[in-house]
Amino acid sequence: MALEFSEIAMLGCMFYKKKDLVKAGSSTENLVSFVNSVKKMIESTEKIKFGTGKNEFIRAMNPQNNKVLDDFCRAISGAIGTKEWLTKHHNEPADTVIKTGYMTGNVWPSPVNAFKFEAFGMKDYNSSDIILYTGKQGSNEYYYGVSLKKKDTELAPDPTIINKAFDSIMDGPQFDAIKDKLRDVRVKWFASKVREADKKGLIEIEDRHKKLNDAELLMAKPTDQEAKGSKGKQYVNLKGTLAEGYDNEVASFKKWMNKEVGTGNLFTQLVKIIEPHMEMFANSLINLVFKAKLNDKLNANRDLDKYYFGFTLATGVGRHHPKTGPSIGKGQIYPQESVLCALSHLAAAKKPYKMVQVPNPAAKQDSVAAKVFFEIRVGKVKLLDLQLRYKGDFKSQPQFFAFMTDDFKRILKGECVDP
Repeated sequence: MALEFSEIAMLGCMFYKKKDLVKAGSSTENLVSFVNSVKKMIESTEKIKFGTGKNEFIRAMNPQNNKVLDDFCRAISGAIGTKEWLTKHHNEPADTVIKTGYMTGNVWPSPVNAFKFEAFGMKDYNSSDIILYTGKQGSNEYYYGVSLKKKDTELAPDPTIINKAFDSIMDGPQFDAIKDKLRDVRVKWFASKVREADKKGLIEIEDRHKKLNDAELLMAKPTDQEAKGSKGKQYVNLKGTLAEGYDNEVASFKKWMNKEVGTGNLFTQLVKIIEPHMEMFANSLINLVFKAKLNDKLNANRDLDKYYFGFTLATGVGRHHPKTGPSIGKGQIYPQESVLCALSHLAAAKKPYKMVQVPNPAAKQDSVAAKVFFEIRVGKVKLLDLQLRYKGDFKSQPQFFAFMTDDFKRILKGECVDP
């Protein structure tokens, strides 16, 4: 897993008072000084725990790198919003300075590893990127998980909340036959496109690969043509054409394949298979995106009785302009307790979640993108905008990308939206 620098930046920010964070975001000079202060703290303190990657994060904390300054602006935004959430929703002292912070990732530090668990087809259903420890209240120890996203400005499009492989939404052995059918359709479709591209002269299937079955062809690589730029890629993932050199930036074969996926019948075939299960898909995605059963899972573990655990989605907003300096936006905080309240409000209408395919909202400007679009609704209220698309690797499953809707944000803010 790649290092996500904004996470360690925000965790570092949680050890400072709000006035320190505001000052850090007031000028480039102050921001650079703050980065150096956080770096020094991480190097010397035992209050920040890593499962892995500590040295990589420290080496990356270079204030001469504008991307580092960008992420610190977002971290400041997210930290200020998270402090307000801790006070407003969990009765923590105003402007809380945490006692210990934990970086998760591939390996969770042992003190918080108990909060990590596999459920509903996800290895890390608790998607906390950082965990904050604020101390003991009575006999309980208080921990808070933050799933962190980021964007440049408050008006910028929201980042995706989750991306999930298409068939992994179907959790359980009862869906094995459907998954097999989805895989067979996908493999057959892409293998046929590889053979079509060979006939068109866009690529050249080597003689030793021409008689491979569909699944074998999808995994095959043109190793005899590495000098032409294939660089170990499978046929289906080549970029340029044979004439250009397979890794040429012109990317003609990749463009052709994107167009075929976007305008062909692949997604039509896949969606037809899952149509009888759309309500299940909708319920599963609501659970996975909003962690609707996180509290239930944690409460069911009696080993966690002495712990209190809160969770929030947070988006840090900001960037550093090389000429004008830091710009810190208002962090967007979506507390788990507000999410559950909103879902409970919608459930009172006794209407099922529905997943409905919708036209491409980008219309002509994006008409050949390798993606299709859905909405998850309760009655007339939209909860999630979904894209089902490929992200670079055509030999694998397409992925769902989920975005929170304006309707749902209004409910989270306390507006009474009638389904």
